[in-house]
Amino acid sequence: MGLRVVSPAFDSDWADPCEWVALYRDLGMQVVPCHRPAGATDATWKHPKLATWAQFATEPIPETVYEKWYGDGGEFARSRQMGMITGGASGRIVCLDLDTHKNPAAADWWQGLITVENYGHEPETWKAISGSGGRHFFFRYPAGFAMPTAKTALGVDVRGQGGFIVLAPTLHNCGRAYAWQDGCAPWECDLATAPDWLVIGIEELIRRHGGGGNGRERTASEAEFNSFGRRVDGRETYMADVVWAALVDRYREWDFPGTPPERLVEESAQLAFAIYRDNVASRLPPNGSSEDDRLEREGRGHTAFAAKWRSAFLKWDGAIAEAAKQPKEDPTEEQPQPAQPGVATSQFMFRPYGWPEPSSLPRRAWLYGKHFIRGYLSLLVAPGATGKTALAVAECLDMVSGRGFLAEIAEPLRVGFWCGEDPRLELERRFAAACLHYGLSEADIGGRLFLNSGLDDPLRLAVERQRGVMFDTGLRDALIAAIRREQIGVAIFDPFVTLHAVNENSNAGINAIADIFKQIAHDTGCAVCLLHHLRKTNGPHGDFTADDARGAKALVDAARSVRILNVMTIEEADRVGIAANERTRHFRVDDGKANMARPPELAVWRRLESVDLGNGALGVAGDNVQVAVAWRLPGPLEKVTERHLCEVQQEMGDREFGVAAQSRDWLGYLVGQVIGIETTSVGGRRHVQQIIEIWVKSGVIVRTERWGEKTKRMQPAYRCGSRDRG
Repeated sequence: MGLRVVSPAFDSDWADPCEWVALYRDLGMQVVPCHRPAGATDATWKHPKLATWAQFATEPIPETVYEKWYGDGGEFARSRQMGMITGGASGRIVCLDLDTHKNPAAADWWQGLITVENYGHEPETWKAISGSGGRHFFFRYPAGFAMPTAKTALGVDVRGQGGFIVLAPTLHNCGRAYAWQDGCAPWECDLATAPDWLVIGIEELIRRHGGGGNGRERTASEAEFNSFGRRVDGRETYMADVVWAALVDRYREWDFPGTPPERLVEESAQLAFAIYRDNVASRLPPNGSSEDDRLEREGRGHTAFAAKWRSAFLKWDGAIAEAAKQPKEDPTEEQPQPAQPGVATSQFMFRPYGWPEPSSLPRRAWLYGKHFIRGYLSLLVAPGATGKTALAVAECLDMVSGRGFLAEIAEPLRVGFWCGEDPRLELERRFAAACLHYGLSEADIGGRLFLNSGLDDPLRLAVERQRGVMFDTGLRDALIAAIRREQIGVAIFDPFVTLHAVNENSNAGINAIADIFKQIAHDTGCAVCLLHHLRKTNGPHGDFTADDARGAKALVDAARSVRILNVMTIEEADRVGIAANERTRHFRVDDGKANMARPPELAVWRRLESVDLGNGALGVAGDNVQVAVAWRLPGPLEKVTERHLCEVQQEMGDREFGVAAQSRDWLGYLVGQVIGIETTSVGGRRHVQQIIEIWVKSGVIVRTERWGEKTKRMQPAYRCGSRDRG
């Protein structure tokens, strides 16, 4: 269910503009003033009365600005002209604008859709009537999906991310006011979340009929470019600009009466399309298809270009002729301009190596141990219930405090932690427990830690649909803006699977999502770390590598640093005498990019400690939360004393003992009995053997040979060595 605000004091018949704005803001709408109609032919009144409004498509309008607009004596306090910036800025509210009064096809499309998908019933949601008689349907689009803003040839316009829609009680240029439909006003019903059938229907509408409307749709966002400098947003606008410029140029070159022959027109169209094609790219993942095919599926390919060309060519003797009379700008007279970031210039050059002084080269910007590096993507992979979130929480506190209790750190860092699985309250429990264990105070944190829960602030950056993978570029930009605003040095996202709704076994799709996070790291200069799960495997625990990461291998390949968590094996626990019920509290942190894992005694180990929050009352125990702490694997002689050695030597006397564990008189049985190490397990036997080998190297036990009665040949054996302790 959507949000409904019931305000007994609000009366739509008598409300002044400020009361309307207050109502809309309570509903989460990003309200801005729009122009007053200057006449029946004026079209500017349907746009915000602001010099620029791009930033308001992703960021909330400050309270001080609203006070200036609609406070006492405000600039627009008495103006009824207002509208809403649609999309993420208004809590994902979008509007379906049907010009049913002008275009019967709009009504036919809508009636046909609800007849097939919803038994002919319109969804129950907010509905409004425009001043000219059109219909507006408002929805909240699903989390993780960015509804585009688009104009269609059927008279059905979609006001999605970065779009703008006029609201009641704005006055239309025909003299009538916008109004909410009876029974469907925001104070009378709930705002519905767009059902799947509507989302799919809108996608298909844009694909088949997008770009055929009169004029271009204005959105708050500027055209965006991919890493190769090709446009991925604003392509329809760019397409129209290319078509218009090519036709105007052709008119200037045509010195004969009438229109050019069809052959010349077609050649001009092909040349213009080549320019357009060289400067745009598809947002869909390759999936084995060509770029041209993906552009066609998006409604931004040759078919749409040809339709726009034919439509514009009809104005040959009218608007095109008038535009051609204007003097053409001479590019040779223009002053050189700096290159625009992201704009393709179709240039490339190999640059010579400059032989820099090695000592003058800047060091890699490692921020925390060898895990996080500024501007790069890192990965932390672990099986479920190992302790990866507990480790991430402890490392966050280590970084913001600058203590360095888990890894080397040069200075305190600003850290952002987002968890897609736990509510914020649970995150606060985890961080509070870690602060208790490490003795951290509010002053130690210093306002450098930022927490978000996916249950409050979802981050669904990509969704896979029938037409391919759709990316929420608005959410990506909002994330980049937040990192820059808070000057985050390390951003951690847990877990990766909650950040998308894409087939996780698709290398193309997962690689595209990884590219988003790599671009975020590059553009913001922060280190980005993704927490990820291991795939289900029947292999032994403790032997996982990066190849066991869940889903497509592209994610591991995209990361600069990959760490794997491995739970202590039964053998390792037996070797150091850790009880079975304590074994799973210990885990190794292995380098996933290394060819071979370190031996256990040299590996980085962590242990999960249980911390009582002390929040119990009236005899009820408080919450216990696990905290990751540094831990060292005990060495073979950790619990061995000189008394143990003396007792072993005394028991050996002048006898000889077997070297192999299969021997009945294996020396390990005696050593285990004296020290208290069980030798029934593989780990216990290996531990004992390590102790014996150390004693052999020191000379207190000596390797020799003895005659084997069964084998009838000499065999290796142990005997007591020097009893001198120095």
